[in-house]
Amino acid sequence: MASNSAINSFTGFRIKGGTLTLTEDAARAGGGLDLSPTTIATFIADLDPPASVPVASGPGVDAAAAAITLPASVTIQFDPAGAKLTALSDSEASVYDQTTRFHWAGAASSFEGTTNEIATPLGFAPNQFQFGEVQSKLSVMSGAGPIQAASWALPVAVTTAASLGEAAGAGALLLTMSAGPAQQWAGLSQPATLNQTVLHLIPGQIVALAQSSGIQVSETFDLWQDSTVDFSAARPFSSFYLTQAGLEWFEVNGTSVAHLDRPLRADDSRFALKIVNGILLLFQTSTQFFAFIGTALNTEPKGTNAIALENALIVVDRKGAPMRDNNILSRHIKPAARAAKLEFVNWRCLRTSRATWMVEAGANPKDVQGQMRHSRISTTMDICAQFVPNQRAEPWTKPARWSSVGRRQCSD
Repeated sequence: MASNSAINSFTGFRIKGGTLTLTEDAARAGGGLDLSPTTIATFIADLDPPASVPVASGPGVDAAAAAITLPASVTIQFDPAGAKLTALSDSEASVYDQTTRFHWAGAASSFEGTTNEIATPLGFAPNQFQFGEVQSKLSVMSGAGPIQAASWALPVAVTTAASLGEAAGAGALLLTMSAGPAQQWAGLSQPATLNQTVLHLIPGQIVALAQSSGIQVSETFDLWQDSTVDFSAARPFSSFYLTQAGLEWFEVNGTSVAHLDRPLRADDSRFALKIVNGILLLFQTSTQFFAFIGTALNTEPKGTNAIALENALIVVDRKGAPMRDNNILSRHIKPAARAAKLEFVNWRCLRTSRATWMVEAGANPKDVQGQMRHSRISTTMDICAQFVPNQRAEPWTKPARWSSVGRRQCSD
């Protein structure tokens, strides 16, 4: 049907029934027919489009309100040269208070890479599209623009015949407009003028593909504790919008800069976390709404930055890299222990020493247990409190009937 489509590409549609006419007899072969090379086959198909799902309000209400009538039948002729359309019934779309009628005048089909579909050009009337009432709160199209082109489109899949599944739907109506319409999505203060708008229409679903005129479009999202994200759409930008029963989805490409409350520079200023060549995604269902900004993350400015930290212990080597715990132990702690004429010392000894010093200072047993993160207080007292003077030990040992006091091997 389209000579410029990729090798091993397939398309299809659902049918209610149809008629197949052959110019020569054919033999049955498995689940199909074995045709001679000179046979011409003509297939008249009664199309079976999907039904629209009613929506009273909320996401998808515009798609449910649209009346989209796809072609009722199509005739395709197969001959040794390939396949081609020989007949296509009329179609119509009433969307956003605008009714457009379509008629096939014999134009050949071609592959459309933008939507990955085989498009059959259609005549249309009127030649202007005027956006009327839009009930969506996520993306609002407005204004008017001349209709450049229209077509009946079938999806294309590059695969093998053995891997094909059942066809879904009966194609879509494509309507392309030139400059004139505008688009305003949630959070944007004013509509953005569009250079081109493509409406992809099937019963119960509207898809809008748009390109901007290159004007500056930006908005700010408030986060937590005075943290914000500034989003600027690309110049020009491309947007995608889908609405169907219970769902609306909007995407636009651009650049984002996040100003977060932490971490801060040493002078208390904020880092600008910049997302380049990313997208803003707005997603809404009947129960939730969320915004997503994402792609590769770059930090600006580059280079060395001083960071303000509170209650942080950072140990680095001479090159500024984090030191390993074993290196700290062997290079600093053990030499210091030997200089103090202490016996074997490791990280566990330091841990138990802290518990012992807290006990000597008269700390509450439960406080010691909490800092040591022991599940049982007996672990804290029997293992970690290795040496407690008698005058400090008495308040601990009597109530709990602990009798083990003295030096033990370091353990935990």
